[in-house]
Amino acid sequence: MSISTTLAESVIYHCSYLALAIVLLIYLLIVRSLRYRRCHQIQLQFEPPERPLSSMTTKEAYDIMRQLQELEFPYNLHNALSFGLLKVCRHFTTNTDIGVLTRHQTAGIPTISKLLVATGQLSEKNASKRAADTEVLLAEVQYTDPTSTRHLQAIARMNYLHDRYRKAGKILDEDMLHTLASGVVETFRFVDKFEWRKLTDVEKCAIGVFHKAL
Repeated sequence: MSISTTLAESVIYHCSYLALAIVLLIYLLIVRSLRYRRCHQIQLQFEPPERPLSSMTTKEAYDIMRQLQELEFPYNLHNALSFGLLKVCRHFTTNTDIGVLTRHQTAGIPTISKLLVATGQLSEKNASKRAADTEVLLAEVQYTDPTSTRHLQAIARMNYLHDRYRKAGKILDEDMLHTLASGVVETFRFVDKFEWRKLTDVEKCAIGVFHKAL
């Protein structure tokens, strides 16, 4: 094999790697551009001073929430909601002295804890059904348009289930607010800690406006 042939093969070899590197770089630039496109489009809706965040409507907040839940962070927004409820009302299993498994119930708020024990809603028998019912209702609230029948019926159902306890003074308005706020706080925390990007101020505002309306 001549020196010229070897040199030509070496040049072709290195050119191939260079071309591959260029294609890969272009691909990564396209991916990054498309990955942040939705985020940038949301941001552009509220560019100061034309649109301050205080002007955001509930409908706009829901539209942003829907994109975050369905397209941007579906996994961790679901986890955040579940963890928020877990903090307010969680159950765990421990061993007693005689080795029998016993389910204990605890909650972050004394009034809620007392009521859960009294009603037995998170007992061994009822816990799975209560969890499924809660998830279905909250999904209807968060994944359907605020003006839709399904959204309003889900809220009406939640109000109905809690109404007698609120009238009896066993569930306080502060308890309801704490439960709702837990979902908001955990959403911020989960996305900022576990997702591929952090929430923007516009997105945080949308989550706040949506839950304020709720």
